[in-house]
Amino acid sequence: MPESNDWLGSRRTEVAVDRILDAAEQLYTQQDQATVGMNEIARAAGCSRATLYRYFENREALRTAYVHRETRRLSRAIKERISGIDEPPGMTASRLFQPPRTPPQWVSINSRSGTPIASSTVQGRST
Repeated sequence: MPESNDWLGSRRTEVAVDRILDAAEQLYTQQDQATVGMNEIARAAGCSRATLYRYFENREALRTAYVHRETRRLSRAIKERISGIDEPPGMTASRLFQPPRTPPQWVSINSRSGTPIASSTVQGRST
């Protein structure tokens, strides 16, 4: 079987999907996700609707891929932030369910572009 001359072939799909999801993220953080259409996402990504549908069957599939990507990103960020905590395994998780010892703090979770996508209070702990 002859080798392909398409040296970007293996990364082309990944790059295209990332570009589309980046465009979707930008639109999702600017307006209600339910109002964002595939035409808008294709236009923001700089691709045709046909290209968009090549990678995502429908709007729900695109939203699901976006949520999965952000979940993986947030998971990595959380692991990185708690990696330096010197406590026995499981202790950090158990503290999440204890009553606060200090007033709660406001925390915001941002998208890759820095736009807040979720915010909440977290339980503080005294040192």
